[in-house]
Amino acid sequence: MGLCAPLDGMRGISILLVLIAHIQLLEPRFRLALTGGLLGVDAFFVISGFLITSLLLEEQRAFGRISLRNFYIRRALRLLPALSVLLLFTCLLGVALGSFSAVGLTALRIVAILGYFMNWVRAFEVPRPWFLGHLWSLSVEEQFYLVWPATLVSLFLLRKSKVWTLRILICGLGASLLLKPALYLTQANVQRLFFASDTRAEPILIGCLLAAWLHWGWLPKFATHNANTWVALVVSAVLLTVADRDFETVYYFGGLTVFAIATALIIASVVTNRSSKLTQILSVPTLVWIGKRSYGIYLWHWPLFKLLRIVAPSDSLGFVAAAVGSTFCVAALSYRYVEVPFLQLKSRFGSHNPLQPTTKTTKLLPSTANVEA
Repeated sequence: MGLCAPLDGMRGISILLVLIAHIQLLEPRFRLALTGGLLGVDAFFVISGFLITSLLLEEQRAFGRISLRNFYIRRALRLLPALSVLLLFTCLLGVALGSFSAVGLTALRIVAILGYFMNWVRAFEVPRPWFLGHLWSLSVEEQFYLVWPATLVSLFLLRKSKVWTLRILICGLGASLLLKPALYLTQANVQRLFFASDTRAEPILIGCLLAAWLHWGWLPKFATHNANTWVALVVSAVLLTVADRDFETVYYFGGLTVFAIATALIIASVVTNRSSKLTQILSVPTLVWIGKRSYGIYLWHWPLFKLLRIVAPSDSLGFVAAAVGSTFCVAALSYRYVEVPFLQLKSRFGSHNPLQPTTKTTKLLPSTANVEA
């Protein structure tokens, strides 16, 4: 079992939830269960916050500093190649159809995609799904990548790493938690509430908090107790079932925070107990395979869904089979021929290249060593 296999398994489940949610959006006859599948995006946010923070803290502990240059090069190698192929495909499709507007592309949207502020464009545009509109979540994560590592570096330079790190994370979490109901009760635009970075920050910040607590040995033992893990699983299942019917409660009045905490408890359990039944389930090869390709699956699923919905406007089963099958095939090709070659280049910009250890390297968290973040 690979060291990061259970987290890949969690990514696999998260992307499957997103696929279910978007299939239900295009084919309402399949709205039978798990209608809150879009919470899969928030599970990704928790995992991302946890992994990135863990890697940064481990780099600081091992080498005495964090190389922001190498961090951003590694992020670019991970994210940009596959995204560029998707954007090129979309542009070529627009040319073939005789109009970029046919695929929803405008100059602003192209710049927003490449500049990673698509979520703010969606927050204030007409609420209508379009060909690449799902990329808003990548913008939320990239803005986190831009701000958080630099914040950590500044805190370490000021020698206020632990206490101030936790204060900033907790204050940010509290601000995001309170901002949503405040905006909702003042009748703010629902798009603004759903897509903006400040109102979707909780899951990422909770992942960051978990990483910091684990890294510094401050996570209470009861947090990883089996009973709490199963409670977290039950709570997650309930929220995934009711999120669509009670949307406001889940997203704007604390439910999203509860879901993110439950996800964090599950992560804490699997990274601290590699022999547990849950860890073994999440390490099933099929889930790990899907999780490793989850980025490509996320990029390609909505454009393919939209295209196939046009081709098969009334064939429900045929549409679902073709949508899922084509998404997995294209994502597998993207992973093999686009993502992996660039992922292999990431090792040239690892923290060990420009830096020499200043202190004895301590053992890394088992889930984040060599992780493909």
